[in-house]
Amino acid sequence: MSGKKILIIAHFYDPCNVIASHRPKSWALALKAAGYEPVVLTRHWKGTENNWTEFLGENTAPVSEQVRDGIRVISVPNKSTFLYKLTQWKVFAKSRIVRVLAEWIGSVFGQIEIDRDVVSNYYKTANELLKKEAFSLILVTCNPNNGVKLAAKLSKHNNVPWVADFRDLWDIDAQMKDRSKVSVVTKIRFLFVHRFMVKWLKSAKQLIVCNETYIPYLKGLLPQLPVTLVKNGFEKDLFNGFQAIPSSNEKLTILCLGTLHLQQDLQTFATGFQLFLNEHPGALIQLKFLGAKVNPLVGAEIERLFQKEHLIVTEFIGRTEAIRELQQAHVVYYPVWPAYWGIYPGKIFEYLGAKKNILLAPNDHGILEKTLLETNAGVIKDTPQDCADQLAVWYTEWEQTGTLTYQGDDAEIATYTREYQATVFVELITQLTN
Repeated sequence: MSGKKILIIAHFYDPCNVIASHRPKSWALALKAAGYEPVVLTRHWKGTENNWTEFLGENTAPVSEQVRDGIRVISVPNKSTFLYKLTQWKVFAKSRIVRVLAEWIGSVFGQIEIDRDVVSNYYKTANELLKKEAFSLILVTCNPNNGVKLAAKLSKHNNVPWVADFRDLWDIDAQMKDRSKVSVVTKIRFLFVHRFMVKWLKSAKQLIVCNETYIPYLKGLLPQLPVTLVKNGFEKDLFNGFQAIPSSNEKLTILCLGTLHLQQDLQTFATGFQLFLNEHPGALIQLKFLGAKVNPLVGAEIERLFQKEHLIVTEFIGRTEAIRELQQAHVVYYPVWPAYWGIYPGKIFEYLGAKKNILLAPNDHGILEKTLLETNAGVIKDTPQDCADQLAVWYTEWEQTGTLTYQGDDAEIATYTREYQATVFVELITQLTN
């Protein structure tokens, strides 16, 4: 390998403590191991941010360069857009109308996401870097989806090919199953988003997606562009020696990690949990929603749905604590997005790595169902009574043995490690740079 340089533009990157930061880091490490010279361009992160106000907050520290884990990392200031600041003014902060209007105006002028403007914040530093040093490829991982505009602009001005990686589609409304439920205002906004994204992506050399359900959607919009699947995953080393089941725990513990949204179906499991309690009063069982209060509306909804004596709901927690809680849990729960297709959360992969019984409720009849069926790593329950019956089975086993059996397919789960998926990524980069 000739040590070809690859510029990775990743807004979320270590030490940023969100799951999106782990994907580009695993790629940078894999490229370095394969003989490439990855250079990461990100924003300044303290690593102590623990809510979205802080994640979106300004950081005016000057451009700096460090070598971390053997990777050259360049960090730039993060300045907020005018439209985002407008939505945060005290008089407008709680106004949904102002937020929708700001998003609509931004979309009309090609500002796909008003919360973060990576074009303004990153372009100067990236452009200077590309003019001083020879790079073989630019890779931008989205979101923020304005990164597509940034990469297209950098590629055009420096004659360097570029690749777009999508962790999510650029508009969640594109994934609604029932298009009649999308408002007219949103449909109009989406027309502008669609127009700009297709315009910018036409100059890309390749698209990468973490979700196979995105492939036909993107091929329908950009049939000339090849699309490659590189899934998310879990860090193998992080879970080496991980106990499949805790050796002791005073209660049967069901855990749900991370940020949740009101579009997710919490009601199915909540009703099933109540049915279980009706049949097992005094059961030693607890539910942990750790990090759910990052979204205050969801935190309040959880506290409304579940009995407080069995419930723990917290604000944002760090990854070390999250891994520790995973190790102590018996079951991990994920509430699906019933009105949307193709939602594939990163936390599912860490659930697989932890080798815990996964409870999916209700059935998404899509990518999550496929993953659980292939790995045999959990159960899918579509009704409240189904949930109650499964809880009864698990509770009886736990009462009798203090543990739960786990029947996940280790070989299949191993394909979901970041290390395995990174080999797929490096093979693709090798093809593109040769």
